[in-house]
Amino acid sequence: NCHIEWTSAKLISEGLAKNSTLQNLNLAFNPITTHGAQYIIQALDVETSAVSMLDLSGITVFSSTVRLAEKIAKRKEFILKYDCEIPTHDMIGRQGKAAKGDSMRTLVQHIDNRNWRTLEYFRMLNKNNQGELKPEAITLDIVKSDAKLDNEDIQNIHQRLGNISMQPLTYKNLNSIINKQRIRDRSLKARHEKQAQNMKKRNQKILETVSQHFPGIEIP
Repeated sequence: NCHIEWTSAKLISEGLAKNSTLQNLNLAFNPITTHGAQYIIQALDVETSAVSMLDLSGITVFSSTVRLAEKIAKRKEFILKYDCEIPTHDMIGRQGKAAKGDSMRTLVQHIDNRNWRTLEYFRMLNKNNQGELKPEAITLDIVKSDAKLDNEDIQNIHQRLGNISMQPLTYKNLNSIINKQRIRDRSLKARHEKQAQNMKKRNQKILETVSQHFPGIEIP
């Protein structure tokens, strides 16, 4: 166990795709998740791969991973060892559904990409110049403004506008919602950049350990 996680497994898979000499790969009991296992098996599903045994003992794998291993085994000698098979992927590593913040972020980007001011945008939507605004009408107008939103985004935005504590809904309230989203986005971006730097350093140490165990794999 080298404490390899799914993000590192993805990098290893990129190196495996270029490798034609490694025969046995032991990643047993590493927390690579079902996603990491899938990345690895996909990298081995090439004619140039010489791996004949992939040891994922102690690791739960996705059904698709097992089926792909069976496909490889029909073409050449290949054994996959694993703990158990499940019909769905782990939550870790999964691209989740849009959250309300993500939907509002999409709307903010739509406004900013066109260099519109927030109040200008919403006044443009409300051509009747009504003082009080209705979430249903505003949401519909947002859709008509060609914002790239799917049905889930639209529903999230409607809920966000309808759940604000400040009533009635006004231009001032809308401006406050958008500005708060911008502040959250800046804070989130800074936090993600810091996490990415820390993860990069951590992954580099892990990959150095992996390279010691599997010198034949060229890690990008």
